Amino acid sequence: MAVNLKSSASDFDAPSIGYQYLSLIELIRPIVSAGDHLALAELHNKRPVFKPGNSDPLLLAEFLDILRKQAAKRKWPGRNYQEIADHAYDLALDRFSNLPQDSGGPDCRKYYGAFLQIVDESFLTKPPLDQLEAESRASQILQGLVRYNFSRCRLEAERQSNPFWSRYEWTVSGKPLRVWMPKTIPGQARGQWLTNHVEQPDPDRPGERRRVQDLIDQYFVRECLLPLEVCLPMETPGPESPVDEVLLKESYVATKSLAELVAEEKARNISLQRPAIQELGQARLRSMILSIFDELQEGELEDGRMAEKYGISKATFSRFAGSKWPETQGDIPDLWCNTAHVLAQNPVFAEAAQEAGVWDKVMLSTRQPSRLRRG
Repeated sequence: MAVNLKSSASDFDAPSIGYQYLSLIELIRPIVSAGDHLALAELHNKRPVFKPGNSDPLLLAEFLDILRKQAAKRKWPGRNYQEIADHAYDLALDRFSNLPQDSGGPDCRKYYGAFLQIVDESFLTKPPLDQLEAESRASQILQGLVRYNFSRCRLEAERQSNPFWSRYEWTVSGKPLRVWMPKTIPGQARGQWLTNHVEQPDPDRPGERRRVQDLIDQYFVRECLLPLEVCLPMETPGPESPVDEVLLKESYVATKSLAELVAEEKARNISLQRPAIQELGQARLRSMILSIFDELQEGELEDGRMAEKYGISKATFSRFAGSKWPETQGDIPDLWCNTAHVLAQNPVFAEAAQEAGVWDKVMLSTRQPSRLRRG
């Protein structure tokens, strides 16, 4: 599946001599440092480095297409998930193919830069034994990063299709910062909420809109149309109720990826994790959790291989997210306790747990006691 990267025809007519001999990391570095169109074209059109489950190696657009098809299968009331999935695909592809000098929009160098940062941290913590291992680990990291960004794009697509949310232009130091907020917050209250909750806003800071939007997404449970029987009981707020509490009561269920929600919560509370898990750092812990859910969904999770990939002992991984539990008859692994906690707070996530392949483990974790429940 060839991708049009919005460059001149001469760029793609030119032979990519030398690019085919570069490792994945070496290929991405000039994209980040110099906006190299040829390197970007090589990556998109000639590097099938994505391998979800037992599939053949895929190009980036082909991998995104699989994520699009998976998202389109979701059948929640009030949503056209085919339309949302298609839009999420377009948004995600833009994130990884668009250079700012082309036509505006997202800057793919930001996302590939994040990839290089994660790779450098991973390789510093555990240097690869050889080039083959380096390439394999780099591919897995890029796959996790693309999957993560697709989930963020799906949220954006859902928000744009959601009648309960609308765009708001927040003026900071005389400059606009456009974000999505719940319609239940009136105009003046929106600005006041942002002023009270966003520390040191700076419209000129790279990625600032995304930072503010992420904060809004994490704070509010996003609304959607649901049958009455699945809605939580609503209390009528008093006249002095803070707008935050009013919105939390009037907002129904989240549609954020279960894996993403658990990964973010674990990373945010990394200080509560076991010492060996804390040593991973927030970025690698988030990446590991997303990889665990990804491989469970594909039926490919192997404790030893996952432990080796992230440089922790098999025993540590087993305590954190062992796939053989409850066969071991030990304590419930920390990750499944936490996932069960998320499900208990929001029953609509049960469908997401089934899709993610963790439903059986989560149900067992709600029936058996554990001496340790972190996060």
